[in-house]
Amino acid sequence: MPRHLYRQVGSDNWRARFTLEGTRVNESTGTALLSEAKAYLERKRTEIRDGLHAPHAGQATVSEICLSKLSSDRVNGLDSYSTVEGRWRLHLEPLLGGVRAVHITPMCWWVHCPPAGGERQQCHYKP
Repeated sequence: MPRHLYRQVGSDNWRARFTLEGTRVNESTGTALLSEAKAYLERKRTEIRDGLHAPHAGQATVSEICLSKLSSDRVNGLDSYSTVEGRWRLHLEPLLGGVRAVHITPMCWWVHCPPAGGERQQCHYKP
């Protein structure tokens, strides 16, 4: 068994243990398969090594990410800020604002924002 993968008593899923900025982190890999758990741990190690690991990224909503981007655009004096903000508030925020960003897939995007003439359907994901 690879170092830093373990199972808790009563659970089929593997858990990963790693260190991030001197703090020990324990996370579920979300899988009972050892090969997938190894891949998960390797991705985490790579993210940490490359400075890309964001501990709570899976919890961010589309609204939080877009508002952060809009704030950056406003502070940096982007010429099209008001146009982009208007499109966000009028068109995208009502549809996608409360959805977690990790749940946005090409299919979910099409369901929320179908092509012209397409019929909008209810996305299976509930924020």
